[in-house]
Amino acid sequence: MRRKLKRNIVVVLGVLLLLQFKGTVKADVGTSNSDNEFVKAYSIGRSKGILTDDNMTESDFVNLCKNIVYPRYLKYSYEYPGMSFEDYLAEDNYEVPVQTTEDKPIVINHKSSTASTNKIGLLGVSANRDYKMKAGDILVCYGTSSSSNSIPNHVGHAAIASSSSHILEMPNIWSHATHVGKASWFAKHTKGKDYVAVYRVKKHPHYAEDAAGYAYHDMYINNNPKYLLSPNLYDRTTSYCSKYVYCAWYYGATKDSVKHYNTGHYVLPHSFIGNWKGSFVASYVYKVTEY
Repeated sequence: MRRKLKRNIVVVLGVLLLLQFKGTVKADVGTSNSDNEFVKAYSIGRSKGILTDDNMTESDFVNLCKNIVYPRYLKYSYEYPGMSFEDYLAEDNYEVPVQTTEDKPIVINHKSSTASTNKIGLLGVSANRDYKMKAGDILVCYGTSSSSNSIPNHVGHAAIASSSSHILEMPNIWSHATHVGKASWFAKHTKGKDYVAVYRVKKHPHYAEDAAGYAYHDMYINNNPKYLLSPNLYDRTTSYCSKYVYCAWYYGATKDSVKHYNTGHYVLPHSFIGNWKGSFVASYVYKVTEY
């Protein structure tokens, strides 16, 4: 009887703590102080040359922080205290694609029947006609829908093209790798203001095919890993979305293609593209906004 009573007390206390934490998250996000913090973070991102009017307006950034990023940060800091919100955003490249000065991504709008040019001179064209997906292409999702497939306490999702028509991904927790068609995958991740950044290792197309082939044969057909967010980056029995892509290149193409870590490390969807190095640096080639 006493054991049962103690167990019930523990359960009640756990529920109360969870409710208190959820209430704190909701209250913190709704304050004007948090809005000021988002505006300040946006200004810092602009000063670093990462955020611009073209890749994220201040209004969109504040809304994204309020609805998605900041609640995720609060959950993260609850479990792993010590990181500031600014550092959390910086680690995630302020929730916009990593882009070098040489990158000139073409904007793809599959549903638009006519080509259009935006204010920075990028041509908007039909995805069916001009986005020829290639094996090894690295796909990174941005916007609100990406959070449904993102790793716990972070924002964003990543996948790898296995061919010109199919995509491999670790969709969410408790799952294994799945193989889906191009059209349905892009339609899911380009709703509203959501979009997909497509990266390609231009100088090594054969290695890209090797990475895609390894992902399909060794990380899907055979030895399909279970979903687990773990700092053990080189464990092949478990994976998560961006680690899955990283390991396809590390094990399937060449270990020289990406950075190597001697200690535990996470590769996050919105910043992990920076791991490709040397002649394997991935170029931001397409921004798919609607499919």
